[in-house]
Amino acid sequence: LTFIQTQPTFVDGWELIEMEWTQSGVKSNYQFQPGASFSDLPDGARIEANNPTQCRKRLPLAMPRPTGALALTSIEESSKRFFELTRRLGAKGHLKFDAPMTKKVSDVQLTATWAAGVWRLSDLSPSVLGAELPAFLNEVPGMTVTRATYKSTITLTLEGSIYARVRKDS
Repeated sequence: LTFIQTQPTFVDGWELIEMEWTQSGVKSNYQFQPGASFSDLPDGARIEANNPTQCRKRLPLAMPRPTGALALTSIEESSKRFFELTRRLGAKGHLKFDAPMTKKVSDVQLTATWAAGVWRLSDLSPSVLGAELPAFLNEVPGMTVTRATYKSTITLTLEGSIYARVRKDS
């Protein structure tokens, strides 16, 4: 997320209109502005064949692997923390947990003690990309960011996975 925060909104007259960070890298879209040159594109960008007033740039990123183990909270507690985070960031939130995975092994049905889910925080102000954002996200154990999308200077959307215990006592 720091990478998105440090990107200039204008490069050689081209305006950054969208940036998307995923586990495979960063895609940036730029819009031609008066005074820009088609000869001087943002470094590594290519003109769009169907729309020459836009160019795209892709950067692969190496993703750090998380280290250590955090204790998962219950689905209820994770939901409370997620929606409190949503409120504090002034965002729109979406959270959905799937049923725990089950698997049959030698006629014995095993059910995971945790559930996986997906989340999205949308309509975030890009100003939240400060140093406090990682601390905010760490308030919900088991929550990982898998995609960040920035559109113009207006909104930021964060998406990811979340894991939580199925029962409070497990």
